[in-house]
Amino acid sequence: MGNRLFLKAGFGLAEVVQYDAVSNWGGAAMAGLGLELIQGWHWSLDIEATVTGARYTYNTGNETWTNWSLVNFAINFY
Repeated sequence: MGNRLFLKAGFGLAEVVQYDAVSNWGGAAMAGLGLELIQGWHWSLDIEATVTGARYTYNTGNETWTNWSLVNFAINFY
């Protein structure tokens, strides 16, 4: 989106374990918006907000778990 402002997204698998006995896998996705505070040659320090979600099948049917964070500080190497 610009030299310092960025969007990110991803998808994959998530596992939920309940009471160390029941384990289920399901699809997961994440999205985020961030701003690079410092840009180095092969690294950056940024602040970002992210949201993640996972959906899996459990005994009672389908469940969706979400998690979001308003402020994350991250160091990226590339």
